[in-house]
Amino acid sequence: MEEFATIPTNQSQESTETTAPSTSETVDIPAVDTDSVNEPASEPKADATPEAKEPPIKIKYNHEEVEIPYEEATTWIQKGKNYDKVTGKLAERDAEVAKRFSTQGINTWEDLLKGWDATQQRQKEQALDQEYQNAVKQEAEKWGADPDTLTQIANALASKHPSVLKSQQLELENGQIKSQQQQQAQINQSATEFKAAYPSLDYSTIPQEVWDKCNKGYSLMDSYQIYENKALKEKIAAQEKAIHVKETNQNNAINSPGSVTGNGATVADYISADTFEKNKDDQRWIIKNLSKIQESRAKWK
Repeated sequence: MEEFATIPTNQSQESTETTAPSTSETVDIPAVDTDSVNEPASEPKADATPEAKEPPIKIKYNHEEVEIPYEEATTWIQKGKNYDKVTGKLAERDAEVAKRFSTQGINTWEDLLKGWDATQQRQKEQALDQEYQNAVKQEAEKWGADPDTLTQIANALASKHPSVLKSQQLELENGQIKSQQQQQAQINQSATEFKAAYPSLDYSTIPQEVWDKCNKGYSLMDSYQIYENKALKEKIAAQEKAIHVKETNQNNAINSPGSVTGNGATVADYISADTFEKNKDDQRWIIKNLSKIQESRAKWK
């Protein structure tokens, strides 16, 4: 049950809005807890610490380090994934195009440009040829002639025209000059290489057979090396032949009668100790060469 207190009505009651009127009657009002009245109205308590904010994210862009807010990271990641997807599709398209071009012998942009230029030139020539054919037909109709026959006559006459003959002659001369220039360039390069390989060689000592090979299209280096190899083989063959002859003569001398190393009488004035040892058991040889053996003993060591 609520408790009530009685207060005189003539007592002034302060209020922020109105003042209670005076009356002789008493009014019952509920008892108020003065402690709670004096306390201020409760307010929602704020958090002791503010909400933590994520630091910005550092990324590489155009080879530079930049910062983006953490809240925008999702947007940038989505853009990056979309970029990867687009890049992948572009790579697939490029691979397909490269594969198609490679089957046509196009492997670089230069090949593509050359092919394009060639195509443009071919189309231009085809257009000019078509214009020429149309002009021939018109002239043939005008003169009542066959277009093919008229073309043959025109070509035959054109080939005999002085300007055409002069052009052909100039083209032939230019070709000859170009060929001579190329040959001279090859000769100069060959001479430079030869001089580097044989810096001390006198050109006047080069045999004619080397120059003959040069006239047949060989380079000076190749011609001279062929000559050197041939001369070396001939020298080796001559040395081997000389050695064979010497060995044959020595064998013949050893096995001939009267040889100091053979079994017969010797014509030498000196008999070595080795020769004596080899023939000492041959009594005939000892008796026959006894005087020379006695003369030679003084020189044995």
